[in-house]
Amino acid sequence: MLDYFLRFWIYIFDRLILYPLLKHFSRKVGTHFLNLGYWPTTTFNDNRIIKTVESILEGEKDPKLPHYYLYEKALSLHHAYPLFSGHSIFEVGCGQGEGIEWIKRAHPGIKKIEGLDPIPQNHPLIYKGSADKIPIADSSMDLVLNIESSHLYKNCQNFFSESMRILKSGGYICWADLRYKEQIEAVKEQAVRAGLIEQKWLDITPNVLQGIPRTTVYYDNVIDQAPLLIKLFKSSLRTTYCAPGTKTHAKFVNGTKGYYCALWQKPI
Repeated sequence: MLDYFLRFWIYIFDRLILYPLLKHFSRKVGTHFLNLGYWPTTTFNDNRIIKTVESILEGEKDPKLPHYYLYEKALSLHHAYPLFSGHSIFEVGCGQGEGIEWIKRAHPGIKKIEGLDPIPQNHPLIYKGSADKIPIADSSMDLVLNIESSHLYKNCQNFFSESMRILKSGGYICWADLRYKEQIEAVKEQAVRAGLIEQKWLDITPNVLQGIPRTTVYYDNVIDQAPLLIKLFKSSLRTTYCAPGTKTHAKFVNGTKGYYCALWQKPI
């Protein structure tokens, strides 16, 4: 019963309170990324993302580093990584556009990048809308990017169908998100029903667990300097970003939940 209540509260808090609240106070709060983060290992693929990020930051100590790494991990599944020369990218669930700005900075060879978010944003590259009705023309994008967003959707099936619609023939979805273990097959089946072909599926939970303590330090510091209204929700916020010691963090540790990265392709 307690687990059900926790799931329900997180569902309500994330959708109806968290994002509108942070959007309203974003300048005072000073945070634009809302993901758990990723910390790379020394594997070949992660060495590529380390090299990409380090070439941009040039030794700069950026507290958002784990967030950048999560974006790069998802993008690195694509065969055109890291250049993406001439590619058009559309991020569904882009928040306030920090990921868009990072991609423009880290991958200057792209043709264009735009995004979509249900909360209105004062950003020239972001459309207001929902993932189940994307306001983009058919067959217009090379790559759809979706980072830690789809678990919030009322109908994830529609997201995959809409992504399929706006992708060019042979285009890709780069996706990263959390799920309960029993939800994994449903996600894969939704993508298949939309007509997409699964190319890669990775369990990146260990790397996300290494990223969480780093993002927690950043988020905790932001909350401590935030207006009182934000501080009133500190416990719920720490549960949302899975701070060590919370029940949501424990679910990743004990294997109840996992964090995954995937690549799907629209058939040629």
